[in-house]
Amino acid sequence: MDTRPDMQLLADYAANGAHEAFAQLVKQRIDLVYSAALRQVRDPHLAEDVTQAVFVILARKAQVVAGSRAPLAGWLLTTTHWVSLDALRKLARRRKHERKAAHMTPEVREPQESTDDAWARLAPHLDAALAHLAALDRAAIVLRYVEDKSLREVAAELGVSEAAAKQRVFRAVEKLRKITGARGLSIGAIGAAIVAHAITAHAPAGLAHATAATALSAVPPAFAVASFVKGAICIMAWNKLKLTVVAAVVLLTAAPAAVVTYRWVFNDPPQVVRGEPVRTIAAPAPPAATAPIDWRAHFDAVYRLDDRQVLKRIAPPFIPERTRYFDQRNLSKMFDMDGGICVFEFADGRSEWNRWTGHQPATIETLMRFCAGVPSYKLEMDEFDRMETLEGDWVIRKGASEEDCVAAIAREISLASPRTVVFEKRMIDRDVFVARGGYKPTGPPGTKNEPPMIALYLDKPGKPDNHNAGDVHRLLVTLGETMNTEVIDETDQPKQQGVFWINNVSGGVAGPFREQLLKNVTAQTGITFTPARRLRDVWVAIVDKP
Repeated sequence: MDTRPDMQLLADYAANGAHEAFAQLVKQRIDLVYSAALRQVRDPHLAEDVTQAVFVILARKAQVVAGSRAPLAGWLLTTTHWVSLDALRKLARRRKHERKAAHMTPEVREPQESTDDAWARLAPHLDAALAHLAALDRAAIVLRYVEDKSLREVAAELGVSEAAAKQRVFRAVEKLRKITGARGLSIGAIGAAIVAHAITAHAPAGLAHATAATALSAVPPAFAVASFVKGAICIMAWNKLKLTVVAAVVLLTAAPAAVVTYRWVFNDPPQVVRGEPVRTIAAPAPPAATAPIDWRAHFDAVYRLDDRQVLKRIAPPFIPERTRYFDQRNLSKMFDMDGGICVFEFADGRSEWNRWTGHQPATIETLMRFCAGVPSYKLEMDEFDRMETLEGDWVIRKGASEEDCVAAIAREISLASPRTVVFEKRMIDRDVFVARGGYKPTGPPGTKNEPPMIALYLDKPGKPDNHNAGDVHRLLVTLGETMNTEVIDETDQPKQQGVFWINNVSGGVAGPFREQLLKNVTAQTGITFTPARRLRDVWVAIVDKP
């Protein structure tokens, strides 16, 4: 029997087409994938189809996966979640008109309920939560608890020190605890529950052989499996950049070449202007491959706001004049703006491009942040609802208020989906940090930057590859989102400009690591941070699902 680690087996298959290596890999990981599939779809036969689809995708993406440093178990669990999600959606659509929900007995089989309280709370949300974690956070949890490795082994796999691995695991579990709603459970309880229950179902006899044969066969797989493969690949394509750093650009002047690029740009919340309810406007399909001579007039007609409108969404497919517009500003050669969120600001009867999120999916969380100025820590919404996407360009009236933009986004979500969404602003008692003092930048230890480049880091500053710029208040907003805890700005000069920083921390900083992060910021800026409890405005999502 081939006893090589799974990544070596996958690399052998990717490089040499070694079918025996892939078949052995399937045998080693079949129980992990089948357990995760059964946990989510709750039907043994459907779980078998999902399992086969996962390994078909693995065979097709073998070179890419083999070339990554991420643990294969993490990739398999994430892919199993997306395939299961697609399978359940297809199942729901098929049954939608076949039964009355109030009288029909569910046909899916419920798994035996766990007697472990921690697992009972984690299990319904674990796989989706893992899929939505950042890659390093997911790797830390999978290595430590799914594969039951020691911290030393986790550190070796991740290429970090044992202390850094312990910190990564702590932060990852903190984020997992929040997503799954298991706040009352200790880290030890969560870890023990995952170790004990992550792989409990044994794949049916013959499934490993059938799965390997299906994945390696030149003949297309059965219809159900092929459908799940296609659907899951589409879902994965939309979600793979969810937690990447936002890429944005700022147009400094009207001159086409005057563009400075940043990884993060966050405009000040707009001022108050009331608007009427808006409706989604789908741009008509282009009549020809090129825009007409009067392209600007047509562009303005589509991207204008009515007198009482404050915001509207331009749904794809986009008109050809949009490409012409970007060509005129030399933006098309620099950025492919067919993805992400493009925001146009409407003023004096004309819309002009203002900012772009890069290719980060247009999730509700991103829309609220980028179009309404609502940081993630001020949004109370189900973790999975907030990751739903709403593609298109967004036209916002200059000076529109946060309240009007939020209300308009809610209406757009309701128009584009079968559910109704309302956001209510409420005062909630929350843990916060209060920032005080004057901004006196020195930069991180050992650097000689001019102007000083503030680094958000835990152990040591990283490479300055994600420059950010703004005022003191924007720095504190970024800091708050990194910790998912608001930083109240009581500094001496919150609007002081010329503040530059890099973020070497992937979000979700929790527990004692927040203190270290803030200590490092204080050393570089002179700003102090005090924990407190305050009543704060929070947008609470009320979702009426069909």
